[in-house]
Amino acid sequence: MSTNETDILIDNLSETIFPYLTELNNTNEMDDSALRTALAEEFDLNGYIADKLLDAWKDNRNKRLAKALKEPHPAHKHRMKILKTFIQEIL
Repeated sequence: MSTNETDILIDNLSETIFPYLTELNNTNEMDDSALRTALAEEFDLNGYIADKLLDAWKDNRNKRLAKALKEPHPAHKHRMKILKTFIQEIL
């Protein structure tokens, strides 16, 4: 299977497999090896494709987590606003 065929296969399977991996990861504390094995068994995939899908899912998850970290938590936004007002008042 060529790289392009593998990429197309991963894109097609990701809609089904990413939610499965997310759910499995949230309900069980599994390491990458256990996730790979569960993925390969559940969807009858070879190890290479299971590895590629797991890598793609982790990249996607890490991007989502990084994006979420860019925005301060709502409680911190409120505290920052209070601190800003306080600083303006004392200066």
